[in-house]
Amino acid sequence: MLVIMDDFNARVGDDYETWKEVMGKCGIIGEETTDNGLRLLEFCLVHNLSVTSTFFSHKNVHKYTHYSRNKEGTKSQIDHILINRRWRTSVEDTRVYRGADFMNTDHRLLLSKIKIKLKVMKNDNKVVKADVVQLQNPEKRIDFELKLANKFASLKDEAGNLEKNWEILKEATTSSALEVCGKKKQNKKRWFNNEVESLVEKKVKLFHKWQTIGKGDGQTANCSNTTYMEYRE
Repeated sequence: MLVIMDDFNARVGDDYETWKEVMGKCGIIGEETTDNGLRLLEFCLVHNLSVTSTFFSHKNVHKYTHYSRNKEGTKSQIDHILINRRWRTSVEDTRVYRGADFMNTDHRLLLSKIKIKLKVMKNDNKVVKADVVQLQNPEKRIDFELKLANKFASLKDEAGNLEKNWEILKEATTSSALEVCGKKKQNKKRWFNNEVESLVEKKVKLFHKWQTIGKGDGQTANCSNTTYMEYRE
């Protein structure tokens, strides 16, 4: 599977009849195909790629990927996600998510949902570690020493060259430790703590508040780093 995502600065338009091999029927109606858009469509045709956003019906607000910061507030679809034509049916949706944080850019988040089946590869070489801390217990330590001595006694006749002797020693030590101490539990460190969660919630609330500013009277919301400093302080 090949997926290409970029700001191509290319408007592909809605000419499905001409470009049906690379685009769907859901381009932005009336949008002009620019020179860059034409080059992108030709590139897709040559390399068997599809423009995923043109295959799914959405409101234009969920198609526009770029909002110019000029007086006119020009909106356009210039960011695209391309995929091999043979994998096109694996794409379940492509659309813009306006709720994502776009404070420092005039582009919007474009996301594709792709459903694929991956073959699970079993890791047969996974290292199992013994919980050797248990050997601090005198009874455990004595039990381990006894088991290890018994294994050495039963394997002494199998000794060979240096490499084989090392394998025998390693196997006897590891198996004895696992039998006595059990497997070591892996404790995953939780980095997303309550403080981080609280800051994220505050940031989301401020962002949504900023997003709604000026909708009624056409004013332009001005967001700066000061907004973030307010709740950090």
